Amino acid sequence: MSTRATYQFITDFSDVTCYIHHDGYPQGAAQYLNEAMTAEKFIRKNEKAEITISHESHADTEYRYTIGDNFITAERSHFDTEIRACRWVVVCKMMKNDFIKEYMF
Repeated sequence: MSTRATYQFITDFSDVTCYIHHDGYPQGAAQYLNEAMTAEKFIRKNEKAEITISHESHADTEYRYTIGDNFITAERSHFDTEIRACRWVVVCKMMKNDFIKEYMF
């Protein structure tokens, strides 16, 4: 089963967003991000990664990760029955190393 996700790397100089079609849940993201906390390292390590415009570029993603200098914010798409639309819910916001420790297999 595909669990699509985007990974946006934010620096003082640029924002780079990548898309991967599989294993976007937090445990899979931790595997992708382990030892690859910059956009360049992430793309080199993960042959499935595609550069994309933004988190919003792929309407079918279930997770999105924003990676800053010291943190990762993970959000999950959730269908809100009251407003009858999808919205993003923060799953976690933590230090990069803590995210890897928490979600690695």
